[in-house]
Amino acid sequence: MVVTGLLSTRFGAWLQLARPANLPTAWSNVLMGTWLANQNWLPIDAIVLLVVGSSCFYIAGMILNDVVDVQRDSQERPDRPIPSGRVSRTAALVVAISLLVAGLTFAVVAGGIKHGWWSSEFWRTAAVAALLLICIVGYDWILKLTVMSPIVMGACRFFNVLLGCSMSDQWSTGIAGFDLNLVLVAGIVGLYICGITWFARDEAQETTKLNHFIGAGLILVALGTLHVLPYRFGIANPSRIAGCHIFLILATLFIFWRIQRAIQFGKPMFFQQAIVMCLFSLIILDAFFVMLRSPDQPLAALFIAALLVPSNIIGRTLRPT
Repeated sequence: MVVTGLLSTRFGAWLQLARPANLPTAWSNVLMGTWLANQNWLPIDAIVLLVVGSSCFYIAGMILNDVVDVQRDSQERPDRPIPSGRVSRTAALVVAISLLVAGLTFAVVAGGIKHGWWSSEFWRTAAVAALLLICIVGYDWILKLTVMSPIVMGACRFFNVLLGCSMSDQWSTGIAGFDLNLVLVAGIVGLYICGITWFARDEAQETTKLNHFIGAGLILVALGTLHVLPYRFGIANPSRIAGCHIFLILATLFIFWRIQRAIQFGKPMFFQQAIVMCLFSLIILDAFFVMLRSPDQPLAALFIAALLVPSNIIGRTLRPT
């Protein structure tokens, strides 16, 4: 009763637009990227600002998604906040644009605090934040209903991880100032999200299985690519390498158990459950990256893994998809 009452309020309507259950996955991406770059979260004020900026980008993207989808939602999901009249489309658009500007501002300030203003590293952070903004707007406003939409959604996560990686103290000779291993990790996360997005296309409907198999295949490729990371990170201990492979195999089996059930039964409920589980698993994968990089500092990985708690608590009240 309390939950129903909350969701019926104007504040509850805005919460539905923001889809906050997935917000900790954006935090884990940024924190993971930052940790891989420096093996610390210092200075703390810059990292907090970066996480806040990532949050603004995420919420803006969610709200903008509903702004663009208002006609479709009016037919398929008339209870959503905008078509139901609980939030006006104009107000939602203004808030989304404001959050995009805020996200860019917070990220730029974080880069200035971390690297010093106008340095090469500062401009690297600013450029990644700007590219993330462009991908969010491009996905929601232009490409969402095209074949490019999963790729652009994957790019959003790719740049979100790189936003954390841009806190690196050094300008690398790899790609655009980023170490190749950092770009690889960001690329794997992006491919994983691309696969989830492809798998989730028309999640609310019973559709042909082609998109589901394409999405599942991309997810499998992303998880399979993770097996090269112990070698890329220079791990020499055979026991640790074997442990990484075993963990990844078990994680893949768990994820594909949900995916297989969704494809087998073909009902929207099963697809939504599989999608939510895949998204929440991203937090565990981010924790795995941190543990792989710093096995002697397990608290960092545990801190990221603990973000599953707010995701699950919020997800019980507000649908993540």
